[in-house]
Amino acid sequence: FGYHTGLLDFFRKFPSIANKSHLIEWNNVKLKMASLEALEVLGKHKRYEKFAETLDTTWIASNWCSTFILGLFFARYPHRNGTTMENEVDSFYDNTYRSEAEQDLWMMGEGAHHLHHAKSDYSYSYLPKISDDIDQKHPHLSTNARGTTDLDSIEWTHTMPPKRGGNAPAQNQYFWERTCRILDAMELLGEDKEEAMVEISKAVIESAIYCCTKSDKSLLRRIHKGMKIGKGPGFLDGFYGIFTKFEEKKVPFHSFSETVFADETAEDIASKSEFIIEQVAQVAAGVGKKIEPMKNGEEIKEKYFDTFIALADYHVSEAEQEQFLKDLVKSLGVRGPPLDRKTIIEILRSELESPVPNDFLKSDYETSNVTQNDVRRKVVEMVAGPTSRL
Repeated sequence: FGYHTGLLDFFRKFPSIANKSHLIEWNNVKLKMASLEALEVLGKHKRYEKFAETLDTTWIASNWCSTFILGLFFARYPHRNGTTMENEVDSFYDNTYRSEAEQDLWMMGEGAHHLHHAKSDYSYSYLPKISDDIDQKHPHLSTNARGTTDLDSIEWTHTMPPKRGGNAPAQNQYFWERTCRILDAMELLGEDKEEAMVEISKAVIESAIYCCTKSDKSLLRRIHKGMKIGKGPGFLDGFYGIFTKFEEKKVPFHSFSETVFADETAEDIASKSEFIIEQVAQVAAGVGKKIEPMKNGEEIKEKYFDTFIALADYHVSEAEQEQFLKDLVKSLGVRGPPLDRKTIIEILRSELESPVPNDFLKSDYETSNVTQNDVRRKVVEMVAGPTSRL
């Protein structure tokens, strides 16, 4: 969010404002700051121009799309027009609805939206099956629930959707089948790493193509156009226009109605789906060659980070990685060379695998003396070592 809105860039230029405002707990954004520095290097050097453009189009622009989708189908439609809580039973049925049709598609078959609150440490990918099992054992929970088939009514009226009744549609099990495919492939990681990675990648990319091609783009276009981004006054439009200093160059959010959500885009994806799947599988096979065997769940956890290193190594040679590190430390104002690649990887591993503190939400940042410059110094030490000098 801070990157997209330009707030991080603003705070970097005026650190005293950031430190006094207490808007940011700097100890919690070290890796975000490192990412921002890396993105700036990509944007400044000619040698990274093509990669920076691709990253801008595929990663940064997609964040706007995912936020838009999540805001609608995960946050808005399961609760819109719900009643105030007067008793627990009514609240269960009248404040949270069952996902159906378009919402069920984007929520990947979750079914009962209550489930992701009930046990948050359980994998979301199991919820389609769990929801279906609950419906079989306790059908009244399904029939008494309110459904989301008519999203037009939910969006453009102020009434709750009707009860599902006895003819309610079953939950979409496509995404449970995807989960089963991935679980089966994981069993192969100890014996046939390449085949395992290929099967996992196919399950994931085919699911993504399924969502993109089956979704109701006309609904997305109507909602997006109704936001009037870039076309008039209003808080949202003003916020977007003022702060998106890093607005996507290739696929700006205000053009999504004509680009990302266009029927032609889905048709193009469908026509090239075999090629897309083949290319993704090719990369997955290359990654599979580089990773170590993983015989069980514990080994998968232990070597999870190594999979991402293998992906980076597949795309970028070691020499190119070393050159980028030199450019990065120079951008940070460091005199001298960066740490060796192996050391930096282990530092990143330590950062990413460190446990989240139990009191993470009980931040004392309002009384903390840690400043933006202190954290930037830590970023420098990650890539250049503790004896480096700015």
